[in-house]
Amino acid sequence: MPKITTELLLERAVPKSTRLRKIKILDLSGLQITTEELEPVLFSHLRHLQELDLSNNLLERLPENLSLPNLRILNCNNNQLEDVTALQQFPQLEELSYLNNVYLTPSDDYKVMFLLQNLRQLNGKDVTKLANHVRVVNSRELTSRVTAHWGKNFRNQLPKTLSPEQLKSIRKKFVRSAQAHVAYGPSSLSDFTRWRVSSFPYMLFLI
Repeated sequence: MPKITTELLLERAVPKSTRLRKIKILDLSGLQITTEELEPVLFSHLRHLQELDLSNNLLERLPENLSLPNLRILNCNNNQLEDVTALQQFPQLEELSYLNNVYLTPSDDYKVMFLLQNLRQLNGKDVTKLANHVRVVNSRELTSRVTAHWGKNFRNQLPKTLSPEQLKSIRKKFVRSAQAHVAYGPSSLSDFTRWRVSSFPYMLFLI
């Protein structure tokens, strides 16, 4: 029998509720919940949920299709999270906390600031200015450096015509090369830089 049931969600709503679609605040902290127990079909009924507390559980990641379009506050403190990219499914998120998840790094902080355009507070700190820097200045500088790397090492080596297979192969080599040679910021953010380089959508048009 799953831990997360309709009855449990109604009971843990703040205040208690009689219908899932009415819940705006939900406290699921301290239930030893694992990732597999966060059932997307059940959570899809929480369309008006604005605040969710998942702290003090056993989550290694968040499912990528929880369907919480109005979520604004999320607490994932004291879990076992290994990745933050699934958080991009919550575009309205303004306040996020994931303290004491030992596998997360400063690069993950930068990832969420880049992915969540409305994020104002991270782990209890105002990150409005830093997040804007990550999205604008950091992205602009990385774009410049990746473009320069392309021009110096790849542009003049291309044949006049390319098959789809060749295009795919060259793009793969370019991404690998850029990840290895393009650097920006302190070494503690190297994982973030490699992640950003690999996700640049415009690279397909450079070739």
